Amino acid sequence: MLVATLAAAALYVASLLGGVARLMFTVICVVLGVQAALVMIVGGALRRLKRERAMQRIGEAGGRITARLASHPDRIVEISFAGAAVNADALEPLTAIPELERLDLSGTRVGDDALEPLASLRNLSEVDLDGTAVTDRCLAVLESLPRLRRLQVARTAVTADAVAWLLEVRPDLRVERSPGDH
Repeated sequence: MLVATLAAAALYVASLLGGVARLMFTVICVVLGVQAALVMIVGGALRRLKRERAMQRIGEAGGRITARLASHPDRIVEISFAGAAVNADALEPLTAIPELERLDLSGTRVGDDALEPLASLRNLSEVDLDGTAVTDRCLAVLESLPRLRRLQVARTAVTADAVAWLLEVRPDLRVERSPGDH
């Protein structure tokens, strides 16, 4: 906002004063350009630092990267916590990986509350909750994920009625359950 205001002011002054104003305009643009570049550099470094710390925390919680985007190896598209002793805090660092597409939590004891951080992962297309402690409540978070296409809820407390509701509001979603589930 400040940059746009200063640039508009410089243009106005340049139109009134001619040569001197044009020189002032050029100086202001150079200063603002340097400032914008510094903001971009510092912002990028802070994002990388946050991401590195998140990856460290994910690793400490038993998570492992199982797929990266071939064209951009720094982009993580799949993480697995399968079988890990995951607690509610373990999934919060995932918010630093907005490009995440697939998440495997099978065989963990995560419950409904642990899934709250997933709401910000708008690119998730597959979530495997097989053998977790989730219930019908988790579907509210998962239903809000616009790209979610496959959900595995076998061997959970998610009921057939809740799955029917989810499929009614999200007919594009494929939900996989075990035959003997509730």
